Amino acid sequence: MTDEVFVRFRARYLETGAALIDEDFSEAYEFCWKTLDWEQKAARVKALEEHFDEFRADPRFVPKPVKFIEKEWKRPLKPAAQKPETAIDRLLRKQATQNRGGFYETARHREVLEFFVRFHWSSIGRTRHLRTSD
Repeated sequence: MTDEVFVRFRARYLETGAALIDEDFSEAYEFCWKTLDWEQKAARVKALEEHFDEFRADPRFVPKPVKFIEKEWKRPLKPAAQKPETAIDRLLRKQATQNRGGFYETARHREVLEFFVRFHWSSIGRTRHLRTSD
């Protein structure tokens, strides 16, 4: 039954964490959902599943159900955000460009490098602290 599909659609939509109210879903059902055939409804449900992680990552930008059902379901997925490059990544990239990246290729060697970088930075902070307190 179509209403059961909308109830599941609504429940999944709310799981995104978006700040929505009952009126948002009432409008979506009355003005959009009721006009769709079964295949169109299935396409909207599938699109919601595809966009779910994107919406859950930042619920502030989840479109209202009416807008999603009308057109947003066609929008391609946004690329995942890239993490900023760390000092370790820069060191590894520098080593690789100088053709000396062999030592740092394994995960274990990366862990060793990260340990030494963290230890070095923490020791710099301690000596700086000691100098300022004299």
